[in-house]
Amino acid sequence: MREVFSYILITLLLSAGLSAQQTEVRVFGLPDSLSIPNAHLVFHQIGGEGEQFGLTGPDGFMRTALTFIARVEISFVGYQTLVDTIHPGEKRVFYMKSDPFGLDEVVVTAQYAPESERNSVYKVRVLGEKQIENRAAVNVADLLENQLNIRISQDNATGTTGMSMMGLGGENIKILLDGVPLIGRLNGVIDLNQINLNNIERVEVIEGPVSVSYGSNALGGVINLISKSPEHEQVRLNLNSYYETVGQYNFDGLAEVAGPNDALQLSGGRNFFDGFSTTEYNRGDDWNLKEQFFGKALYQRRIDKGRIRIGSNGFYEIIKDKGEINAQNLAFDQHYRTTRFVNDVSLNRAPREGVYYEAFFAYSYFERKRNGYVKDMETLITTPSLDPAKHDTSVFHSFSSRGNWSHNAFHPHLSAQLGYDVNYELGLGERIRDGRQDIMDAAIFGSVKWKKGLWVVQPALRMAYNTKYDAPLI
Repeated sequence: MREVFSYILITLLLSAGLSAQQTEVRVFGLPDSLSIPNAHLVFHQIGGEGEQFGLTGPDGFMRTALTFIARVEISFVGYQTLVDTIHPGEKRVFYMKSDPFGLDEVVVTAQYAPESERNSVYKVRVLGEKQIENRAAVNVADLLENQLNIRISQDNATGTTGMSMMGLGGENIKILLDGVPLIGRLNGVIDLNQINLNNIERVEVIEGPVSVSYGSNALGGVINLISKSPEHEQVRLNLNSYYETVGQYNFDGLAEVAGPNDALQLSGGRNFFDGFSTTEYNRGDDWNLKEQFFGKALYQRRIDKGRIRIGSNGFYEIIKDKGEINAQNLAFDQHYRTTRFVNDVSLNRAPREGVYYEAFFAYSYFERKRNGYVKDMETLITTPSLDPAKHDTSVFHSFSSRGNWSHNAFHPHLSAQLGYDVNYELGLGERIRDGRQDIMDAAIFGSVKWKKGLWVVQPALRMAYNTKYDAPLI
């Protein structure tokens, strides 16, 4: 009898202790670590039939008197449902992954803050991991070649692939990698075959002018590649290979270690195409041999209501254009070598509800070499060409920084944004006038958005200073 009484007493004491404990939950969204208000939480008792429900507040926080060990399900539109185990009295932070297939896709390009696609005043098209996988797309050219209002063109000799959007050429389309402008335009276009999708989560395409936010070279639109964010508290290894009978051999991989606050991600790979010709007996190829190596290192640290990221991207490509054999049994070949590095530090933070700011600082390097060779088809000896016109090198250095501050809650129907954009580019090479040219562009921009019901009005202004020409007021 005494044992039964002791058991009942202990049970009652434990129940009272559990009832007195407050369980605290904070919910943030990836990849931007912003709080998620009104996220729906359901607590299912493990080994029992108990259930509790709750919603997060404006700052993504919820407190509840949980009285049992539970399986918690957290859901919110635009994010993947998260399931985990939680104990009474615990203080937990949860990070929800954005759902690339959701009906309310979250976009970041040219927005005041990350928001749903349908609420953007711009026409934004999101191409997520599913589209990349279904098309077996290796680079941006593969992904965009069948998109409406986009036309892809390719130079078979140099392998350069350009594009036009809504009838405007590549010099009017700004291409970004996590918001950082890519440099290295040849004949006004950036080679889309050199932009690999190995570590890309999604591609956001804005059709039409976005010049207020990104400058006069964004008259046709903007293409922003968003890298994959490290998963929260996990170790991940991913390897991929791809083969085609026409001579395509690709391999890439990703390794990642992520803790509660810090994460390190390494990725890289090799793409190889051994050339293709429609004529069996020609030495030259209609589509030239191409080999690419690429890699990326990313360190990310979560801070209070935000994150800091340090990234470095590297790329190397060689294209071999084999010439036909002449009467002296000699062949004249051309090799094109491209090296590209993009290094950046970025910060984004939402210190309180409705306030958001982000900034990045980046250094980019681009080098393009063209070298001519003479191959003796009898001895198979290859020597560099003595003709100076067969060799040239172009090098570009770029320093850029951009930041913006947004306030979405100072008035029920009004939001505001202020930002700056600075770019300095230095070009060196034989094909550049006087062998050296540089240009700097510095701008401030701002806009106000009025929204009521179905109506959205967003006037904006950009004022810039350029060292080479009179920058227009936009």
